[in-house]
Amino acid sequence: MESILAFIKGEKSKNEKSINEITEKINQNLYQIEEIENMVVELSKNIDTTYEIFSPNDFDKDNNVVEIEKLNLKKTELNIEIEALRDKLDNLEKQKSKIDASLEEIYDIEKQLANNVKNTKYLIDKEVKKTEEKNIKKSTLILEQQINKDNHYISNIVKKDIEKVQNKIELCENLIDMDSNRAKLEITKIKEELLYIEKKVNAKMFHVKHSEDDSEKIGLYKNISDFIKEYQKKINMKISFNYSGLKILDSKWNVINVIRIIKEAIDNAESHSNGTIININIVIDKINVEENDYNIDDISTDSNQVESEINNGDLHQINFLVGDENRYNINIVITDNGDGFTMQDDNVLLSNNLNGISIMKYRTSLLNGMIIVDSSLGMGTTVKLVYQVS
Repeated sequence: MESILAFIKGEKSKNEKSINEITEKINQNLYQIEEIENMVVELSKNIDTTYEIFSPNDFDKDNNVVEIEKLNLKKTELNIEIEALRDKLDNLEKQKSKIDASLEEIYDIEKQLANNVKNTKYLIDKEVKKTEEKNIKKSTLILEQQINKDNHYISNIVKKDIEKVQNKIELCENLIDMDSNRAKLEITKIKEELLYIEKKVNAKMFHVKHSEDDSEKIGLYKNISDFIKEYQKKINMKISFNYSGLKILDSKWNVINVIRIIKEAIDNAESHSNGTIININIVIDKINVEENDYNIDDISTDSNQVESEINNGDLHQINFLVGDENRYNINIVITDNGDGFTMQDDNVLLSNNLNGISIMKYRTSLLNGMIIVDSSLGMGTTVKLVYQVS
């Protein structure tokens, strides 16, 4: 989008420069015509005076007549040139209007896309909050499936569409000086392609239905403890659970996300670690008003680093952080005594671990929190999650 915007702004600058140059040329021609008209008047006066004084000698009179005819011919040529310049100026003015309209459309698209991105998290939050507890398992499973589909869609379908637009932009850059009409046609096609891409992306971004707000608070300890008791019955590994600190209340949506992150960590350990026990430790810390940053083992990270590590498949250590100021730190550490892994491990490469990390990262972003996944051969795997609540 930025490349297209820069291209059209460049065309606008060229257009305005051409308009100024043609306007200046017209003014110069008009000035010359005015000068010619003054000269014709003076020569006409001289003809009359010469005729009166020297008649019947017409020598000076004939010279002036010839000069007047030359001047009138030059005036005609200038008027013809002015008409041609004005036609060209009209075309440039029309082109300027179209360029301005294109810029406005692109600005509108940018605003709409920005609003869509801003509202996506809001829409997902409201949908999940409205979901009743008995339907939570089903709705979160559907959400995970949709995220995976959307990731595939963006990385494959939309990427190809963007590449097509980039190719058309390069074509326009080559044609703009050789064939401006063809370049205009290609710009129109680019605009249509962008609108099409926007509609497709919007359709994906709004797959979650709009719902009413739900501010219900539930107990973090009770719900996690109940989940672990039930889930222990379904797996072979022993789960050890410890909770320290105030038994706080949190939004239902936050607790659901924490439980789903814990479940993902348990499932990964059960499937790949060959371990016998998994430890889940939760510590609730009251924080000072001055504190405004997360800190997991003094590691500070940002979302760009996470995106790079996810895309490059680096499971060894993945950091994710969205800062927020609240009154309590929720510190969750999940460890297993399994084999651990590195990216050279065939079992890791063939497993669904990358997708599991991506889902945990996504749920952490909804908590406005930070997550680290750390593993090494023979040392097991550790998942550290921190987020804040009031």
